[in-house]
Amino acid sequence: MKVVIIDDEPLISDKLKRIMETGLRGMHTVCAFTDAQTALDYIEQEKPGVILTDIRMPGITGIDLAKQINQMDYGAKIVFLTGYAEFEYARYGIEYKVFDYLLKPVDEQEAIKCLNRAISAFHAEQKHTEMYQIFQDYFVKNQELIRQQFVEKLFFQPVIFSEKQMELQKQKLRIAINGYRVVAVTYDRNRMPLEEESYYSYIIHEFFLKKFKEILALEHGGIFYMIWPTEEKTLWKFCSKLELIRRELAQLQPLDCMIAVSHYSENLSDIQQMKKEVLKCLEYGKDTGCTQLLSYQDLPMEYKENDFFDVTEAITELIRYLRSGNKKKIFEQMQKIINETEKETEKYFNNIMELIGANIFLFLSGIPLDKESKNKITESFEQQIHVQSERKTKADYMKYWLEYIADNIQSMHNNDQNQLIQQIYKYLNDNFSQPIGLTNVSEHVNRNPSYISRFIKQATGRKFSEILAELRLEKAKKLLRSSNLKITQIAEQVGYPNLQYFTRVFTGQMNMTPAEYRKITTYF
Repeated sequence: MKVVIIDDEPLISDKLKRIMETGLRGMHTVCAFTDAQTALDYIEQEKPGVILTDIRMPGITGIDLAKQINQMDYGAKIVFLTGYAEFEYARYGIEYKVFDYLLKPVDEQEAIKCLNRAISAFHAEQKHTEMYQIFQDYFVKNQELIRQQFVEKLFFQPVIFSEKQMELQKQKLRIAINGYRVVAVTYDRNRMPLEEESYYSYIIHEFFLKKFKEILALEHGGIFYMIWPTEEKTLWKFCSKLELIRRELAQLQPLDCMIAVSHYSENLSDIQQMKKEVLKCLEYGKDTGCTQLLSYQDLPMEYKENDFFDVTEAITELIRYLRSGNKKKIFEQMQKIINETEKETEKYFNNIMELIGANIFLFLSGIPLDKESKNKITESFEQQIHVQSERKTKADYMKYWLEYIADNIQSMHNNDQNQLIQQIYKYLNDNFSQPIGLTNVSEHVNRNPSYISRFIKQATGRKFSEILAELRLEKAKKLLRSSNLKITQIAEQVGYPNLQYFTRVFTGQMNMTPAEYRKITTYF
């Protein structure tokens, strides 16, 4: 990275250049200028990350420089070099996002620390900007895919968006929906070859999406779900339109489609409830042989009151408990699935067990479980569950299989947590003297800061700030006991460049000042 020094006094600019060339961390190109205009031309062309400039110079002042550099808007960190008499004047640099100040005469170590902080801050912001740009590029190129993932999440995952977050998501994905209904379409697939079934599913998908570009659609489990934007709140008017569409589709293809309609809503967070409504409609159509358009509002009360068993939702819930390793919840959920399928045919029950297995294998492929464990899990399903013909035996083996998976996942989590906490403590021990925070630690272990904060609290029972402060104070106490360093030097070595703040923190923990602690410990 390029670092620029500007001071109209050649002796000062040359001295600062030598200091920075030998004292800064990392590889940097340091350039010194005595003429502000020449420096400005260089800055405009080369875009250095850190600029150390005197305030009072003939012609273009440091304030003028800061203003023009700020207008270039590439995130340069500006440090002002100023005398005591100019400090009030220097405060105006805040308007131009000045990073820090150095007072004359310059302390070499303080100057090096200041510019190292500026370099770290510049790198951090550049990294953030680059990551944001990567995300924006991906978002633009894959907007349709992201829209589809969003729709899938609305239908099949617990919705955790607040009203404000939901509106923001709609804006980002250009989803112009105010009022809507959920519409589901399916057809009789019995005895239909797989190729023919795939063909008709594709035809239905294309028919609706080409004819009604404003809808958001998702095909899952043989059902074509649609979020259908509409301002029409009157059910019969909306259904009349859908009935015409159903007849048009029937004329185009030899399919007797069943269409189900939910209630009207203006809140996308209602979608999972509305999905249940259309599934109840389809269940009613299947039980009664009714293939006409069905609305939830017109269903008999006994169908509305019955709690519809959504196998997809049940398996999703099972995997969520499996991820957390909660065996009690795993067994309860598995028993619920067994109970709900008790009256179904043997073939249906076996299909559900196979579906659970397939979803679990998909889940396992996305977690860092070792290959040997994954192979054993797969083999045990094939050898112990897949081959069982008796329903109760298969169900019992399924429970033991889930327990075995939960134990493997728990063991993996324990190993990961032990390694992670060791990484965190090693980083703190190696860097406690630097101006580090939770963000630095999170970047080092490649995790989200919010996650690391929760993880440290769960693993140690203490906050990150408490652990760092305790480590620094222990190092300070050791230096106070065993060295002749000045207290100012000790404070800097343990990560407190401000002596007053160090004294306040130390006194708050020890109920005595650093000087008092040193005096007392000399007797021991």
